[in-house]
Amino acid sequence: MPEPEHRFDLYGDAFKRDPHATFASMRREAPVWLQAGLDGATPIWFVTRYADVDAMLRDKRFVRDAALAHDPADLPPEPELFRRIGQHMLARDGVDHQRLRGLVSQAFTPRRVALMRPRIQAIAEGLLAPFEGRGSMELIGDFAFPLPTAVILEMLGVPGEDRDRVRVWGNALLAAPRDAEEGRRLEAQLTEFPDYVAALVEERRARPQDDLLSGLVAA
Repeated sequence: MPEPEHRFDLYGDAFKRDPHATFASMRREAPVWLQAGLDGATPIWFVTRYADVDAMLRDKRFVRDAALAHDPADLPPEPELFRRIGQHMLARDGVDHQRLRGLVSQAFTPRRVALMRPRIQAIAEGLLAPFEGRGSMELIGDFAFPLPTAVILEMLGVPGEDRDRVRVWGNALLAAPRDAEEGRRLEAQLTEFPDYVAALVEERRARPQDDLLSGLVAA
């Protein structure tokens, strides 16, 4: 694999203000491009033209699980933390992905979603209420981000007193550490996350409730 070359600024303030100009340059100049991630070391392939992305997603040779693309003996040992947090539906391929998706579809039914509609409306109105009369708000931070987070945690059945902790863990899952110290902090947070989920699943297995997590356990 070629060495990743840093050509496009994908993390700076200018990109955050207007990402479209950078994406247009990538599509025009380097539609399939290898560049290091935020840590300056992790290689990431960027595919930016629709036709290429469509072809790649339909090609069964592209997989999420590295063990399906390489001889397992050639892969480095997987850290225990990565193994624990990486066994989810979005990281699986083929039959295994279909099996997990089938289980989710049994619990995540249109009826369950429809029953949540009044509660979603109430959560949305509660987030908007503090800004009535102000004339402005920070749309992403004040509404677009907390709304789906609150809805998903409530649908899953995460206790109210735990939701701030789960939000911290969720942010840690998505974060890219900028240095070794931040990496250690995120790793410590992520170590707590699978322990919490495992305990919550066992609690729902023993005492099911009317929530999505209980439905997943039953499925």
